[in-house]
Amino acid sequence: MSKQRAKVLVIEQDAAATGSIAGMATTHAGAFDFEYVDRISAGLARLDNDEIDMVLLDLALPGVGSVEGVATFIQAQHRDAALPVVVLTENADDAFCHGALKVGARQCLDKTELDADVLQDALQQVLQTKGINFISKSRSNGVSKPVNGNGNGHHVSQPSKAPTGAATAVAAKPAPVVHPLTRKPVAIPAPLAQAEEVQYRALLDCARDGIIQIGLNDHVSLWSKGAERIYGWTEKDALDQPLHQLLHPEGSAKYAQGRDAAEKHGEWSGETRQRTKDGREITVESRWTLVRNEAGAPSSLLVINTDITDRKRIEAHLLRAQRMDSIGALAAGIAHDLNNVLAPILMALPMLEKLVEDDLGRRWISLIQKSAERGKGLIGQVLTFAKGTTGEQAPLQLTLLIKDAVRILKETLPRSIEIEIALDDDPPYVIGDMTQLHQMLMNFCLNARDAMPQGGKLKLELEDVQLSENDLLTQAGAVPGRFIRLTVADTGTGIPTDILDRIFDPFFTTKEHGKGTGLGLSIAMGIARSHGGFIDVQSEINKGTQFKIYLPASAAAAEAKAEDEAVAAAAGHGELILVVDDEANIREVVEATLQAHGYQVITAEDGQEALEIYAERQSEIRVVLTDLMMPKMDGVTAIRKMRDLNPNVQIIVTTGVKLSGQHAEANKLGFGVFLAKPYTVEQLLGTLESVLR
Repeated sequence: MSKQRAKVLVIEQDAAATGSIAGMATTHAGAFDFEYVDRISAGLARLDNDEIDMVLLDLALPGVGSVEGVATFIQAQHRDAALPVVVLTENADDAFCHGALKVGARQCLDKTELDADVLQDALQQVLQTKGINFISKSRSNGVSKPVNGNGNGHHVSQPSKAPTGAATAVAAKPAPVVHPLTRKPVAIPAPLAQAEEVQYRALLDCARDGIIQIGLNDHVSLWSKGAERIYGWTEKDALDQPLHQLLHPEGSAKYAQGRDAAEKHGEWSGETRQRTKDGREITVESRWTLVRNEAGAPSSLLVINTDITDRKRIEAHLLRAQRMDSIGALAAGIAHDLNNVLAPILMALPMLEKLVEDDLGRRWISLIQKSAERGKGLIGQVLTFAKGTTGEQAPLQLTLLIKDAVRILKETLPRSIEIEIALDDDPPYVIGDMTQLHQMLMNFCLNARDAMPQGGKLKLELEDVQLSENDLLTQAGAVPGRFIRLTVADTGTGIPTDILDRIFDPFFTTKEHGKGTGLGLSIAMGIARSHGGFIDVQSEINKGTQFKIYLPASAAAAEAKAEDEAVAAAAGHGELILVVDDEANIREVVEATLQAHGYQVITAEDGQEALEIYAERQSEIRVVLTDLMMPKMDGVTAIRKMRDLNPNVQIIVTTGVKLSGQHAEANKLGFGVFLAKPYTVEQLLGTLESVLR
């Protein structure tokens, strides 16, 4: 046969050697076209092309390195007749070259002695032995003449037109060389592919993303370590399995959409929900890419999945927090107005009760007072859950907290859940934040509800216990002593042993998507620790769970509380109090109440009027009782200007929203004492007495 140009494939990993060969090829441009690759697998894949006529093979490539490696490469070509191979080596001895020729190599060239003429002569001789004729010019006289297979080779340059009737080379279609990472039976023998495959697999397995390759039939041909970490399926489990059955056993329109888009447009990306081996639902960011073979036909799909479940949970939590902040801002405004409505009612009722002598009238007054107090409690709960407000830590008894929580639970829990409480009559006090402890208790109770979908019993128990060092061996930082133990027990499904140690981890949840953030128990643990306590949990499948919250008891708290109660009973002795509030009803009721209990009162309806009065009578005024949110001049500005007039002025701040921005600003000014609206007569008198003392 005859050809105008011969195609030579150079498989060489040394960039310098490749450049040298390329320079030689350029110097003797003519009947040879050179193509370069730097890996065995790439070379074998390129040999599928019928245009290649000869191979220059670098002995230093991973997987070659010996006579056996050369033989393996020649056998791996999967052709009817293997292409001629010229081995490139450095300082090779005669024994090696003889061995290489014996297993099928046509030439053995030493790269250290290689030049353009040597290369051209070697290539020409090899092609002659293959029986391919080239039209070339003789290097000696430039006359064109055919080069045949008789061994009289000439260097080839400047090809001329092939003679009429020249035969065309026809080769049988070779078997395709399959990439070693497809995990199918490979055409590349292990000695040649091993180094590249190990390196490539190491890179794939370092990725945290799940890297998956599937055929057009949806069956898995590549499954990385990242995919195993995300889904739980091992490579052995996943190979040759339909991907949609592994990740979407119940079917998924999003999966079909992504696959169709990738096949149609070449790529697709988006978020989707998938299942792991243990049945967990996760959110992944998925990227699909269509892979084509050398002929340009689709051959497979490459899928890269990133587990973004935790990120989506955090985003959802932040969005929820933003939403609750908005609700909280609205609730704060409403709460301020409602508290102003309730304040005169709660203060006026005790005075009204003194004027009513019949039992029926007293019962009606008692009913009104209970309803007003219930409204006060509801407003506080709205602020607690919508805005997440917290108060200062103060002495408190958990019996009041539990009873308040039970009132809410009876209105919200299903009737199929029975609530039982067991409380000590007079348990020790604790130093705590009522809002935070209420939130912690409600978290446990709501978890108990979710664990009893068919109903059951919820028991709340409060006990006074003494813990020794042996009792606290597993509780780092806990100090032996007297504790209050609050137990929340249910008769629900229980918690599996294998996840019991993880239930307090942030964002850990076993609930369905959208039914839990995984933060409830984590927050509860944080609240307990911030109060110097800890939480113990015991659970048994199908029998129920017990959460035991331990909070340190405080004798000092009990003494402080008793002292406060003693203060609450004291009355005034003619001291002058300046009452500042923009609500006329509140001014009127507070004035009457204080006068009835031995105080003198002067009132102002805004900060400007209060400042004018104080400037005139500051030597007489003992205490200023002021609201914060008022027209003309708000409470903060009035406090600041009063401080300028008298740095020692005694101030009690009242407002319907304790943690408003104005309250925080007033706190910086050192206003002294805070009194939350709506307050009772006892609270008002007790606060005044504590300031005056």
